[in-house]
Amino acid sequence: MFPDVGRLPRRQRILAASAVLAIGAMVAVLAVPWGLVTDALTAETRVQIEEDAADRFDQQQAPFVAVADYGVEAPPFGQILMDRALTAEEEAFLGRLLAEEDPFVSAWNFFRPRGGRMLRTPTGELDAGGPTEDPDEVTDGSGNYSWFTATAFKLDIFSSRSSALSITDMGAVDVSCHQPTARTVVQLVPEGGGPRPGVMFDLSRPGAGPTITDEDDFGEPYFDHHKIDLGKGLSPGGLLVEAVVNAETCSWRIEARYRDANDSNSRQLIDDNGKPFVAEGTPQKVEQYWTNTWTEGQGPTMIACHKHPTDNACSPRFAAVR
Repeated sequence: MFPDVGRLPRRQRILAASAVLAIGAMVAVLAVPWGLVTDALTAETRVQIEEDAADRFDQQQAPFVAVADYGVEAPPFGQILMDRALTAEEEAFLGRLLAEEDPFVSAWNFFRPRGGRMLRTPTGELDAGGPTEDPDEVTDGSGNYSWFTATAFKLDIFSSRSSALSITDMGAVDVSCHQPTARTVVQLVPEGGGPRPGVMFDLSRPGAGPTITDEDDFGEPYFDHHKIDLGKGLSPGGLLVEAVVNAETCSWRIEARYRDANDSNSRQLIDDNGKPFVAEGTPQKVEQYWTNTWTEGQGPTMIACHKHPTDNACSPRFAAVR
């Protein structure tokens, strides 16, 4: 029990009060730095916990999403496929087509709202086994005409992750092909041209990876020279993709391999909003086949090969599709 301070002599009361004040001051002085230390330790732990939680949340997000845009600019040449024979009006349009400044672009604008589907002549040169000098003269070794065509789209790739990741490789997977069903082909044969920036997947080759279609490094595996960096606020990655088939219509997906901030190698499928990509091919047999040619006295004109199969512009092309 503490003594009754009020009954102590005045001098002792003063000493007792001074002692209490001194002890209180010492406690206060000691309490302040200890509080600062504990606050600092708590703040450091709290920051670490918050960063760990943010990292876990970031890793739970999809590494990236990809969107296919088929609204690419029409090339200067290629094919348009129809599921029916042409009408008299459409045949008359072809009769004046080559007077247009950009004939294939005009043809695409005309036939697209009528159910037409556009195919490209593949960038570069192909045959059944690899590059060649003249794809119009190639067969698959059995005498069957090789008819390579390409479906093009722009592939935009986005990542909302705050940490960085890199796509380091891609390959075609889940490739399934069947015979094309178009009944009419309208083709403008190229009279020259060159590489276009982008990548090409040759779906006639199992496990095809993207090859470069730019003039520099043409035909080289794309990811031997590039990677696609995403996340951490970086701009979306984009590729102009050409999917090449040979007289087949193929559905397919892309398997992308990527490395993230944890240095882990992972894989993710890319497709067309949950559906496979589709690359349509030219049938081996059609009802109507139109192509451009040059005739004495008429100059450039479109010819109906189903009516003139022996014309130089139609053989051997029409021999393969009639």
